[in-house]
Amino acid sequence: MTEHKAFEDLQEALLRLERARQRERQRVEESDAILAGLSDLVGAGTRDEVAAILERTLRALVGSEHCWLLEPSRKGLLCRLQDKRFPIGERFARVLEGDPLNAFNVAMIPEWRDVEHRDIVAALHLPIRLQGGRGMVILTSSRPAAFPPSAVELAQRVLPFVEQAMAKIEMIELERARELAEQRRLMELVLEYAPGAIWMLDREGRLLFANPRFYALLGARNAPSQAEAASGLATKLTQAEQACLARKAQVHMRLNLEDGRILDVVKVPLTDAQGEVTGLIGIAMDVSEQVRVEQEREEMERKLLHAQKLESLGVLAGGIAHDFNNILSAIMGHAEMARRRAAEGPAAMEMHYSRIVEAADRAANLCRQMLAYSGKGKFVVKSLDLSESVRAIADMLQVSLNKGVVLKLALHEPLPHIEADPSQLQQVVMNLITNANEAIGARSGIIALRTGIMRVDKAYLRHCAVVGDEAEPGGYVFLEVSDTGCGMDAETRARIFDPFYTTKSSGRGLGMSAVSGIVRGHRGALRVYSEPGQGTTIRVLFPALDFAPEAIGRADGEKSEQLSSEPTILVVDDEETLREMAAMILKDGGCTRVLTARDGLEALQLFEAHAKEIGCVLLDLTMPHMSGEEVFRRIRAIDPDARVIICSGYSESSIRDRFAGRGVNAFLQKPYMPQNLLDAVEKVLNGA
Repeated sequence: MTEHKAFEDLQEALLRLERARQRERQRVEESDAILAGLSDLVGAGTRDEVAAILERTLRALVGSEHCWLLEPSRKGLLCRLQDKRFPIGERFARVLEGDPLNAFNVAMIPEWRDVEHRDIVAALHLPIRLQGGRGMVILTSSRPAAFPPSAVELAQRVLPFVEQAMAKIEMIELERARELAEQRRLMELVLEYAPGAIWMLDREGRLLFANPRFYALLGARNAPSQAEAASGLATKLTQAEQACLARKAQVHMRLNLEDGRILDVVKVPLTDAQGEVTGLIGIAMDVSEQVRVEQEREEMERKLLHAQKLESLGVLAGGIAHDFNNILSAIMGHAEMARRRAAEGPAAMEMHYSRIVEAADRAANLCRQMLAYSGKGKFVVKSLDLSESVRAIADMLQVSLNKGVVLKLALHEPLPHIEADPSQLQQVVMNLITNANEAIGARSGIIALRTGIMRVDKAYLRHCAVVGDEAEPGGYVFLEVSDTGCGMDAETRARIFDPFYTTKSSGRGLGMSAVSGIVRGHRGALRVYSEPGQGTTIRVLFPALDFAPEAIGRADGEKSEQLSSEPTILVVDDEETLREMAAMILKDGGCTRVLTARDGLEALQLFEAHAKEIGCVLLDLTMPHMSGEEVFRRIRAIDPDARVIICSGYSESSIRDRFAGRGVNAFLQKPYMPQNLLDAVEKVLNGA
């Protein structure tokens, strides 16, 4: 008997232990569910997310079938997610005051009478504190007495965290509302004080919005007359506007009002979130004054151009008269002398006849030059290779150059042929080489002749000093003549093509005017790059026959779009010989625009003045007054994207350590070979 009793006690103890373990597992599971729900609640970003997470969490904890989060509204309590509204009666008022309601049958609760509650029997009503007032959480079930006290306790443990999540969301929404209000205020200010008229129409052309400037343009001072005043400009959709709406494309037009005012108008389709057109936005600016000023400027330019033409014509007539008077004087003098000596026989008159013929040849040559200037000279056009022609002419002129001048050729082969008159082309090359030789003078210098292929657009042609009437964008073969001479200032560059304009005491001023006429007659173009003390580069372009875009390669000097825009290279070195040598190497290698600076201060002045044109800076590290390191820092302060090559006699590794993390584009160690310098500049310009 005693053993049997002991066995029963043991069984009872084991059962109690198992029940305790089950309760513990249940508490762990409940805790895990609560923790999982709470972590999700903390990360919730919207009210709907909080409601969805709350329903999922409480379903796992207490077995509820639905969970509604009710927030205060004007007409009671609102569940946003399920779009359910409850009035606040006496019983719900007690819940909101803090007295939970565990209803076994919702049909007995007055507040449920007007709410669809099919399949809902029991409901647990719990109060919750929100920023906008008191709210409520309702858990529902299709089973009566579904929420025992333990379930109520579990649900209440979750609610404080729901309150925190909702408080966070409400703060975010409040801040967002403040931001939107501030944006709206700023937008209203912009619209109110905008110099242009701004309005909005719907698809039927009805005016939805207009700023004050809109009505001012229409002459409507007061708001009551706005609708009638607006109909004249905005609400009648023209055919162009209907097309704008149909194509979802903007319309730009210029309107001339009856009172003489001129409006620039832009109308843009207004679309909704799905991309459907709902109306249009119009913007109008009164440009009457700008148009008047532009017309006055064009008239002034026309008058100035006419005056310049008259001045050039006067200079041209005077120059021709002067030269022809000299020629006629020689002809008349020798003719008279031949007449007087006629009695002495033919031998006595031979010398005078020869002089008359020479004078006539000079007169004929003058006529040819004037025809070349006009672009109407007699051409004997042939298909020829520009590189071959330039090589033959350069070989012929080599012996006539000054002693210290070196002629260097960089001729691209093969080139597409061009159609040109060989004698006219020879005159162009001879004149350009002769001018370059005279610009260098008695000093040592380099004349570089380069040929190549390039693609030319309208923007490039607009910047050319000479453009033929029939010149069109496309493929061109070019001849480039560069020198290290004295260069030209802006005034000289503007007049070098005027006939009889010259800066040489012995010149007649017809060389470059003839070049201009020949280029125009060949449907070509000419571009000039020159600065005082920086030498001159003249690029002459002829239309290419059978142009193939893929033929543009490294040899033509147009390595990339960066290079085709003629970047300027700034060389900074306190050693004059090194500075001049670097500039000479760069120009010889095809860099037509090179600036030099003897110290850091001059370098910064040049960089500030030419920051947009400078494509690369070759910077010496060791200089007096201001170190290369300081110059580098100030250049990058002016332009953070400036490309800089550091040049120094120190080892590359030590220089790299000093400039680590500063974004130096390249390092060049002295002494260097010319090709090393050219390779470094090419890599930096091409972004390598």
